[in-house]
Amino acid sequence: MNSKFFMDCSEGREIETDEISGEDISGWLIPMSQVLEFEKEWRKEESKLDAWDDRLRIAEWNKSGAKITINFSRY
Repeated sequence: MNSKFFMDCSEGREIETDEISGEDISGWLIPMSQVLEFEKEWRKEESKLDAWDDRLRIAEWNKSGAKITINFSRY
């Protein structure tokens, strides 16, 4: 997707296998061309991220047999 995901918080719906444990998480899926600009604001203690609301996503896991995939859907 040529993007980087910046986590905000967990959303529940856990998954646990012998190799991994995790759950769905929300955050911002930022195109690589904007990562430096976003990360600068994201790292601030009092960040102002409203301008990035259109990039909010939920990273949702799906399991089919032994294969696990992650899909990013709009928040």
